Amino acid sequence: MKPRQLIVWLVLVAVAATAYILISRRDQQQAAQKERAARIMALDDPRLVASLEISGSKVKHPIKIERRDKEHRWALLTPVKTDGDGVVIGKVAATLMTATVARRLSAQKDLAPFGLDPPHYRLKLVTKDGVAKTLLVGKVSPTREYVYAALPGSREVLLLPSDQGRAMFVGLFDLRSKSVLDFVVSDVVRLELQSPGQAKPLVLVRKIGGARPDWRFKDGSRVDPEAMVDLLYQVHGLQAVGFEDPPFDPAAKGLESPRGMVVMGLQSGQRAGILIGKKTKDQQHSYVRRLSGGSLMVVKELSLERLRRKPEQLAYRRPWELDRRDVVRLTVQVGKKSTTYARPEGRWVRTQPPGDHKSGEAASLLVWDLANLHWQKILPAGGDYGLVSPRAVIVLTLQTPAPKGKPAPKCEPRVLKVGKVDPASKLLAIKVDGDDRVFGVKPELIKSIPGLDPGKSPRPGQP
Repeated sequence: MKPRQLIVWLVLVAVAATAYILISRRDQQQAAQKERAARIMALDDPRLVASLEISGSKVKHPIKIERRDKEHRWALLTPVKTDGDGVVIGKVAATLMTATVARRLSAQKDLAPFGLDPPHYRLKLVTKDGVAKTLLVGKVSPTREYVYAALPGSREVLLLPSDQGRAMFVGLFDLRSKSVLDFVVSDVVRLELQSPGQAKPLVLVRKIGGARPDWRFKDGSRVDPEAMVDLLYQVHGLQAVGFEDPPFDPAAKGLESPRGMVVMGLQSGQRAGILIGKKTKDQQHSYVRRLSGGSLMVVKELSLERLRRKPEQLAYRRPWELDRRDVVRLTVQVGKKSTTYARPEGRWVRTQPPGDHKSGEAASLLVWDLANLHWQKILPAGGDYGLVSPRAVIVLTLQTPAPKGKPAPKCEPRVLKVGKVDPASKLLAIKVDGDDRVFGVKPELIKSIPGLDPGKSPRPGQP
């Protein structure tokens, strides 16, 4: 192709590409304009919604909801004052604002067959500027394809796509917050937990200060930080599956002599928690109520059972403090064979003997297990645990990240010796250099150690 022909060809391609882009943009703009024109309400930003009112023949009591911007939440004002479910309310508001008309039926003499006289749902939305918009929502069409709707004072029936209409079929339970307790996990400094069946409450206190939360038992002994976080998130995740609003008899629900409680102290000095009352008739749920009062909540008994903790389940049972992100080198010696791994660019690879890009997977799994290692018991001193000639010696090289502008700290080696399974406890004996204790851990650790064949591991009592 001659240079002149090439230039002409390139110009034509450029013109065609430009035309395609312009046409595509025009089509997109026209589609957006068409979709906007089909909207019932000419509103775009859900954040401008100040309040939402829902009433109708399918709503037992009229519901009024307001946005609390300073508190970043929705609040129900009627028929009960409580927190709203932000996800559900936001979905209703967004659907109402963007609802589009798929078809229209000319003025109808009788709106009752469409569920619009009286309307099943009357939804009123008010913006922060005081603009009010109302939509009446009725039945689902026989084909299940549409939901009938109308504007107040109009006899014209609007057909909305069924997914939009169904999003507005909400009641009081849907709109209220199901969270049993509303708190920030990092704000908790004290937890008093008495699960059903426990004679005495379990008291846990957080020491303020330090890079990581330091939780302690009442006697000052350490609490495992990950186990504590898991417990707090179990409390935070409690959800109500039913409500009973005042008035009700607290004694009849077992709340004057509760069979359990959760009491939290917060950094602000306030307290938050619940009283756990009787089980429901089906024995699968329990009544609970916040310490601050309010509605009675029904909670699954299974979720309350997840809060039950024995002190030994929360006790700090780690043979060492180890952050797997700080491990940069790993050597595993089994008998006379030594295998070395390194993590030069954030990915583990076997360096001795050399391996391919997949050779470091065993090291990654082992470091993960070692960072999460917990002992089951401390084995009695003086026993024969096979640690004089250990089955495996694991050497970890740690290097913590250097503060900005400062040289990297020296690498720190950590040594773990793996012995044999103790015949009395059926636990695998391990020992960390610098610690005189012998820890009994679950024998499954053997499966993670490269070079150790779990199938050929010695029986309890054998070397």
